Order: sequence, then C-alpha cells, then structure tokens
Amino acid sequence: TRVPTIGAELLGVKIKVPTNYNPFTRSYQGIWNGTFKTEWSNNPAWIFYDLLTNSRYGAGEFISESQVDRYSLFSIAQYCDELVPDAIQHWSGGYSGDGKGSREPRMTFNAYVTDRGEAYEVLNSMAAAFRGMLYFSEGVVVGIQDKPKPVTKIFSPSNVIQKTEENGEVSEPCFSYEGTARKARKTVALISWNDPNDQYSSKIEYVEDREGIERYGYRETEIRAFGTTSQGQAQRVGRWLLLTDQLEYETVTFKVATEGFFILPGEIIGVADPAKGGKRFGGRVTSATTTSITIDAPFTIGAFSYLLYITMEDGSILSRTVTSAPGETSALTL
Repeated sequence: TRVPTIGAELLGVKIKVPTNYNPFTRSYQGIWNGTFKTEWSNNPAWIFYDLLTNSRYGAGEFISESQVDRYSLFSIAQYCDELVPDAIQHWSGGYSGDGKGSREPRMTFNAYVTDRGEAYEVLNSMAAAFRGMLYFSEGVVVGIQDKPKPVTKIFSPSNVIQKTEENGEVSEPCFSYEGTARKARKTVALISWNDPNDQYSSKIEYVEDREGIERYGYRETEIRAFGTTSQGQAQRVGRWLLLTDQLEYETVTFKVATEGFFILPGEIIGVADPAKGGKRFGGRVTSATTTSITIDAPFTIGAFSYLLYITMEDGSILSRTVTSAPGETSALTL
C-alpha cells in the first residue's frame, strides 16, 4: 500500500487590493483613495502589483510601492473585472455559451508561480495575462493594456517635420508606411489552458479565422495562456491574437518636434495623412470660440456631418460635430 495522492483546489495567498473593491462580486464602490486592504483575488492586475511590491517572493526588495503607478493598474483591473459572455467558437463559425454560466470576468489569473525566474521576464509574463506590458517612466513602473482607448494626439502635415528642398518644396512624404509580410499573418491559434473540470490538466483550444484561411491559407501559431482556467477566456485570447495579426499589419513612420516626447507607450494616436485619405483632413486653428473655429485653409464640406477632433491648450483631444452648411469654407460652426 501507499499513501494516496489527492488534489486540492486552493484560493492561494491574500494580496493587496483597493479598499473600495469587493473581489468576490468584482464591484468597485465610490472613488478610490489609493489605499489597500488584504483580500484574496484572482484579478491579474492586482496579482501583478503584488509581484512587483512583495519583498518575500516578488520584486519588492528593489521596487517600493511609491514607485508603482497604482492608478494605471486600477483602470486595468476594472477592465479585467468586466463581465463578458463566456462564448466559445463552434465548427459552424458561430459562438454560444459553454454551459458554465452566461457571463464571466473578461480576464482572471489562476496559477501557482513555483519556479525562480528573471524578475523582468516573470513580470512581463504576468502582464501578458491582462494583455499588457510594463515600462519605466520618470522612475515609476507603469502598466499598460491593449484595450479600447480615446485618441490622445493627432498628427497631420501641419505638425510633423517635413523634408524640403532649398526652394521650399517637400521632397519626401510626411508619412512613410511599411506593411508586414503575408506569412506573418496567422489564421489559426492553438491556445494552451488548464481545464478545472479535468484536474487542471493542460488542454488545447483551437481558434480559427475562416476568412483569413481563405485569403492567406492555414497559418498556425501557438500560445500559452498563462493562468487561464476558462475555455471562454482561452477563446478570447485566440481571437485577440488573430485579430491583432489581421488588423495591425502596417507601421507608419514620421518625425515630430518636442510634442512627440509627451506620447507614452500604449497610447492611441490619429494620423491625418492626405496621401492616404485623398484629401486634407488636418490643419491649424487660427481662431476659435465656444461654438465655431477658423482653420488655416478652406475645407469643402459635403452634405453629411463631420466629426472634428481639436487639440486643446492642455493637450487633450475634444471632439465636435461640424454643423456648417455644405460648401467650401474655412469657418466651421460646431
């Protein structure tokens, strides 16, 4: 005889979470004052914060809590806690619930980190659990996440550096573009995850892009969804990976003055390139009121509405609908 082997499902260590956060209902009450309490949580943003600041098993010996931008992680954590349909893809191409409930958190992390590793590599692996990465800015560790965000800066020929000849003519385009290779665009993703209904054994989730297969052929990629114990979450990881390859297929290069120093990693910018759009979409504001602006050159307005993005004095982007009558004008009514 021998001692039987048993399996146990544990909640794990308690970590610091915001005082206005309930990790079991995944709800946030009121405005957070920046303080923490100790609770159990599988939100990857707060586990990431724990690994950054814990001095026993994390990087806390080298990074203090004051050196971490906790408010950027707060926004990331809220996005992870949003409830989404736990849909999985079927052979028909459609999506339906997987029988475990109609909705689940967008991202969770359920794993044990038992092996030693380089701090930066472990932290980046942890950040990948919420589709993010970390960078250092002014002595502070900042977390960023790939999620929908507003445009923070718009660039057009009016605010980029142009290369000109001695006679003043532009010699090169303001914006240069380079596309990715067709073979770099994956159409099938094999996602490795752990199934809680089978002793947390490793499973492979197959996710495909049917339109991409028809266009580019069968191009397979494999990824380990670290800390994923939901088939629906594994599906979302695969769809995000394939959509990223299909949609982010071009890079743009241009030069700017000192205003470019204020663009941070992960921010969304707009490019108003007349060579791409076929007409002028960006310029300078010469004067403005609360209801109208005057731009530096006439613009032809069609018989439909335009959404105008205006860079304010503080650098923020304001959007307004142009209500001027159709025709060529430089004075726009908002």
